[in-house]
Amino acid sequence: MVRAHHAHHSFQPGALVKYISPSLLALAAFAAAPSAQALSVKDDDVKLGLSIVIQARAEISDATTTAGVDYSTADGSAYVDDIDFYLRRARFGLKGSFKNDYTFALIMRADGAGKANATQAMNFYEATIGRKFKTEGSELAHAIEFGYMAPTFNTANAVHSSSGFLLVNEASTSFVMSNRNAGIKYHLSAPWVNFYADIMNNSGDDATNAGEGAAVADKSGEGLWTSARVHISPEGEWKMDKPTESWAGKEGKGVLVGLDVAQNSKDNSSGTESTDMMGYGIDVVVHFDGLSFLAEYRVADTETKTSAATTADFTAEAWRVQAGYAFPMGDTFLEPAVRISAYDANDKVTSTSPFGTNDSGASGDQIELGLNWYLHEHKNKLQLAYTMWEAESGNADASIVRAQWQLSF
Repeated sequence: MVRAHHAHHSFQPGALVKYISPSLLALAAFAAAPSAQALSVKDDDVKLGLSIVIQARAEISDATTTAGVDYSTADGSAYVDDIDFYLRRARFGLKGSFKNDYTFALIMRADGAGKANATQAMNFYEATIGRKFKTEGSELAHAIEFGYMAPTFNTANAVHSSSGFLLVNEASTSFVMSNRNAGIKYHLSAPWVNFYADIMNNSGDDATNAGEGAAVADKSGEGLWTSARVHISPEGEWKMDKPTESWAGKEGKGVLVGLDVAQNSKDNSSGTESTDMMGYGIDVVVHFDGLSFLAEYRVADTETKTSAATTADFTAEAWRVQAGYAFPMGDTFLEPAVRISAYDANDKVTSTSPFGTNDSGASGDQIELGLNWYLHEHKNKLQLAYTMWEAESGNADASIVRAQWQLSF
């Protein structure tokens, strides 16, 4: 069960000023440049647009293990962490359509460039082709995508990370269950409702392992990821076409409820065990002019087999609640925000693990305070966040300051 704790580690923000202040001043000076404009070209058949997301980040942490030893959240080593600079996101590619009804996307990424242990190698983030069509005489619209992509499951994949009002985009709820692989996606759009269904490879779709027994595994075939998600939003002034964390100060109202379920069967990626997972989730997004609010809960049941006769079952769960309010400041908007979250990777184990190297910590409780400066909405913004995390049990904790400049179009 996820439990609440009170932070106890002493953190001195003043010690970070000499590191963070020059970085923020430099970011602010450059970010005041004119708004980025998406480049697109088209002829009678093809429409082509350029897509770029760059998130340049500075980060420094004050963290310890459960034994009280200094710990670096940059690379997971036991030493004092100095300031680190890296690219949280570095993605570019093309999106477009052919004869209006056929769609395609080809996006490359080198996320984490400059971070400890990052390969900095380019790889595919998304490569899809699709077809969209409408039902004659009705308000129904359909779309099919085929290729390499993420399933529309949980807010980590249903909400674009560039629209977040806290710069820590990898929320703990994404740890419970997620995937990115080759497969097929179906989307049905109707009044009040958007429905998505995915069938994809899982991470170990062609592996054999001791978990099923070699002879059984050779005959049992591939595992698959299957998931379904529905977005419900009322017609009228509260209608939202898709979930977006922050409207960056735009006026208007909106509410959207997301419900989803996923199964990840016979995931044999470890080579020594076979894993079956079933996950569920619910999330709610609300906007009222400058106010943005999101609440989410996720749970996943996992069964692992480490031999033909040995199985282990456990449950992971996570939740988060976050809110922000954008105030006008000249032609820009300033938005303070807060997020409270908790994550339990295994209900059968009481974790004392340190923070880790992800954006959000390992099993434990986390509070994040943020300030966003929208120079040109989400296309060009500066973000500052302070994260406080405490392990589920023991003395491991972390305090992290992150500053980020995003350009996205």
